[in-house]
Amino acid sequence: MASEKKKKRKILLDPAALHVYDHELLAQNRTPEEIRIAKRDYIEGGIANFQNVRGATRTLLVVLGIACLMPPFLILFVPALLGFWFVNRSTHNHLLAAVEIWKDDLGADYPALLEKVKKA
Repeated sequence: MASEKKKKRKILLDPAALHVYDHELLAQNRTPEEIRIAKRDYIEGGIANFQNVRGATRTLLVVLGIACLMPPFLILFVPALLGFWFVNRSTHNHLLAAVEIWKDDLGADYPALLEKVKKA
């Protein structure tokens, strides 16, 4: 049964992962239009993952913030807040870089995707 379930693919946004994904698309002998759509969907999936993780992390920070009413939890809140901020900025920068790396391949979808990433 487990083999019948469709596996979720983790969206990796570092340049090496984008390069591997590029080669996978080329190896499948897809048309340029199919490649453009696949790359657009890949980036949109990355944006959705980013927003989901950010929402979950915000919830955790709210809970930790409330727990900070007890002094021992204040020690946990500051590193969690800094970690959230750094991961958030890093992922957002990876999304921007992915859109820029695939700028030529995305064609007419480039401005819309760039705007989605900036708003994310």
